Amino acid sequence: MLLGALRSLLLTLWRFSIIYSSIVIAWLYCRIMNLDFEIVDTGTNQHKTIIVGLYLVYLGLWWWLNPYVVRNRRH
Repeated sequence: MLLGALRSLLLTLWRFSIIYSSIVIAWLYCRIMNLDFEIVDTGTNQHKTIIVGLYLVYLGLWWWLNPYVVRNRRH
């Protein structure tokens, strides 16, 4: 029963990761590049393009992996 609840929670987090992953990607990018978010947020710069590109890569991976995750949940 506890294992089923944990699986359900993880599946829900997986589904919502489409939303919160953009924040995590931006935060990690700022940390790795040692930038303040203020620099990324103001104006147009290549940092925004890279963050959007990373997010699109994540979405592609999510759409590719989602059928496997959902299928394994039902078993």
